[in-house]
Amino acid sequence: MKSNRTKLVMASLCGLLTVVRFASAQHWIQTTAPTKEFWRAVASSADGSAMVAAGLGGIYRSTNSGATWTPTSAPAGLSWFSIASSADGSTLAAGVAGGRIYISTNGGVTWKSSDAPSNSWQCVACSADGIRQVAVYGEPFSTGGVFTSTNAGANWIASAVPTNRFGWYAVASSADGAKLAAMMVDVLTPAGPYGWIYISTNAGATWEQSWSMAWPCHLACSADGTKLVAAKGEFGPLSGWIITSTNSGATWVRATTPAGTWTSAACSADGTRLVAAIGGYSNNPISGPVYTSTDSGTSWAMEGSPTNDWAAVASSADGGLLVAAVNGGGIYVRQTTIAPVINIYPVGTNLLLSWLVPSSSFVLQENSDLTSTNWTDVPTPSVLNFTTLNYQVTVAPTNSQCFYRLRQQ
Repeated sequence: MKSNRTKLVMASLCGLLTVVRFASAQHWIQTTAPTKEFWRAVASSADGSAMVAAGLGGIYRSTNSGATWTPTSAPAGLSWFSIASSADGSTLAAGVAGGRIYISTNGGVTWKSSDAPSNSWQCVACSADGIRQVAVYGEPFSTGGVFTSTNAGANWIASAVPTNRFGWYAVASSADGAKLAAMMVDVLTPAGPYGWIYISTNAGATWEQSWSMAWPCHLACSADGTKLVAAKGEFGPLSGWIITSTNSGATWVRATTPAGTWTSAACSADGTRLVAAIGGYSNNPISGPVYTSTDSGTSWAMEGSPTNDWAAVASSADGGLLVAAVNGGGIYVRQTTIAPVINIYPVGTNLLLSWLVPSSSFVLQENSDLTSTNWTDVPTPSVLNFTTLNYQVTVAPTNSQCFYRLRQQ
């Protein structure tokens, strides 16, 4: 949705910040994606313009924020269980249950099998630049493992993870790929399988035990890796729940969400906006809503979500554009226009302007007089910082005052 409303104005001379917050919520909209596909995973670029979805029938992609979807050249007939995307949507990694990890460096147009061994790959994640990647595998009642890549998925090495008996099933990565969270199952009780969430702060070189968690578990984290969300599905008599952490997994808090079978979770780059979905599995369909949180998981709301057997969710960097896929159904998107906030920092003799990558189109403008209508576009192009997922522009201060704003196009 387009609007001519100005979202933010800032005076760069004295650092004064005046913010006009505005958000326009929209309902979930079904896209053109196939409606009889058993979707297993979705991923989004930072701005939400590029999306990919993996299912038992293949991999589809969208280049217009989910409005339309087309099949890619990924091999058909494979059980695609997981998919991850770089911030610009160009580098993709997808794992096959009972197969290999495939890599695309052109947004899904072409795919190439990596040297990762054939395993039951359950989940993949990658850094914002796509260079560092991590994948976990596991089968019920058999051991699993964690593999990492430092060259955009071309080559993979086994990570020295703790020994387990029932596999690794979930993984999440910070934007720089240094902080990782992964879940493994090690104990089978009469109530169901239990395991642990493990944390790595050195790209998977070493791991530390964080929190006991029942399987199945789904993980997501903020760009800096400090905020984490773990959504547990239902197994036997155990109902699922959601827990969150604001200190890189040192401590966790159970969210006030209803009990249910949580099948997926995602979060914005700053970790304030979360999304999680309720669903089932191919042989055990369960209908439920999609829940969202705007306060790092303290409170949750349905906000008009349709009731479906949800299989996977993903989020843009600002949390404004969400995508959710249905197990045996279609793919839905929801757009909320969120006002980006400009931050200003001194860098030598210059000023650095930065703002979180928005899922709506904004242009940076400047004006020497805040009361004037003579705003002009800043000619310097913005650069994406892959560590913070912020757009950045460096400007030289003038001897007179200068104001900056982001205007929605």
